[in-house]
Amino acid sequence: MPEPAAPHPIAPEQAELVAFLGTPEAHGGATPQRIDTHLSHVFLGPQTVLKLKRALTLDFVDYSTPDQRRAYCERELAANTQWARSLYLDVAPVWKTPEGFQIGGDRPGDAPVDWLVRMHRFADEDRLDKRLAAGRLTLAQVERFADDLAANHEHAPISDTPTLSQNVSGLIDQVAGDMAAAGATPLFREASERWHERARSAPRTHRGLIDARGQTGKVRQVHADLHLKNVCVWRDRLVGYDALEFDDALSTIDVLYDAAFPVMDFLHYKAGLAANALLNRYLARTREYDGLPLFDLYLSLRAAVRAMASGLAGQQAEADAYLDLALESLDPAPAPQLIALGGRSGTGKSTLASAIAPTLGKRPGAIILRSDVIRKVMAGQAPEDPLPPSAYTPETSARVYAELVRQAKSCLAAGYACILDATFLSEKSEANLADITQDFDGEVKTLWLEAPTDVLRARVAARRGDASDAGVDVLEKQLLEDEPQGWTRVDVSGSRDEAVTALKQALS
Repeated sequence: MPEPAAPHPIAPEQAELVAFLGTPEAHGGATPQRIDTHLSHVFLGPQTVLKLKRALTLDFVDYSTPDQRRAYCERELAANTQWARSLYLDVAPVWKTPEGFQIGGDRPGDAPVDWLVRMHRFADEDRLDKRLAAGRLTLAQVERFADDLAANHEHAPISDTPTLSQNVSGLIDQVAGDMAAAGATPLFREASERWHERARSAPRTHRGLIDARGQTGKVRQVHADLHLKNVCVWRDRLVGYDALEFDDALSTIDVLYDAAFPVMDFLHYKAGLAANALLNRYLARTREYDGLPLFDLYLSLRAAVRAMASGLAGQQAEADAYLDLALESLDPAPAPQLIALGGRSGTGKSTLASAIAPTLGKRPGAIILRSDVIRKVMAGQAPEDPLPPSAYTPETSARVYAELVRQAKSCLAAGYACILDATFLSEKSEANLADITQDFDGEVKTLWLEAPTDVLRARVAARRGDASDAGVDVLEKQLLEDEPQGWTRVDVSGSRDEAVTALKQALS
């Protein structure tokens, strides 16, 4: 549920209603918990949440009349239905009767005195930041969340924004000004000025790419506020709630900027594995690799937004931590490196790639390109969906590897470390690797993973829900093929932790 904000006075015209909504009578006999945010009074009942928009007018929002509040309640419901599925219930009128207040229903001839957004109540411990702190988050949940995020972006309304770089520059200036005003310490204000000076140069550097994204359908009306406190587990999947509904200009943004928010917040909470898994899965599903040169800026801007919000809420330690992350995200990146992980089915290439990726290159770590996943996405399927044999023709494989080459070149050009996950048993795959490295002057490491045949057979036979469709029959054919020459060999026959250690040693 929402975090409480600094205290705000209750509008006189809502004082009686706020008092009523805080009573058991409004919640089926149970005393609710009340949380006041900058824009709403939120009442948490045992099963249902009631949100009352404050009667106020700010620079960016007008909640001054019941009709205005109704309109924004309906906008909130519409904005969140796409993201939070069945978490939101409806918009309910509030009537004033001789007997007191009535929520919902109809009273012909009367006008409602106010309006409420009604939601289901989820368990407090199921908010994503709390799940993460309790160790109750799996990478499978993160990847499913990335799938939903990609699908929501695909169906979100498109906005043609030919001068997107001007919008980004304006947002940087606005956030910097708000941060300076929110800073309670001279050090914070000085750091916010340094961030502003560094961040404002990025839109100029990448103006062509930013504007091109604004002209090619990459700017859409999205959630726009997907930090971890606005994500919860609802009916066994992660959903974003409390989407930004009060300003279309703020919610109509680059889809990569929207995806950057949860990635950034995972980094803030020291969850590098989750941050890397979320970005890699999102990129695999959307193929947005061409936008990666902007991701450092988007991460930094998202961290600055949270620094501003935390400062305004009087949470200075949290504001300082977010501002540190905003500055670090703009630091010069280490030189990109290319790592080819080859090996027969069952060597655990994908598991090991995911384990080492967060430690490589700039945040949130290496981009993993897996030929099996590329094949599935190009076929319009989820990575775990099986494909028929017709999807494995030489012609199809050629297109898959051409796409892998394209994606790898985009990642390396954007300054990211890149891990290629493929068998590398064919001459064609080695030719693709040579194509990728032809104009790349960074470090290239080729690692061949190996384990005894009986170990490989057992692992492949036990595999379930994997992007690879290779069974034991495919492995048997692979065993007859020649291995690439000159690669560093890594024994991965032991446990996962042992294999990760061996791989890190080989890389170092």
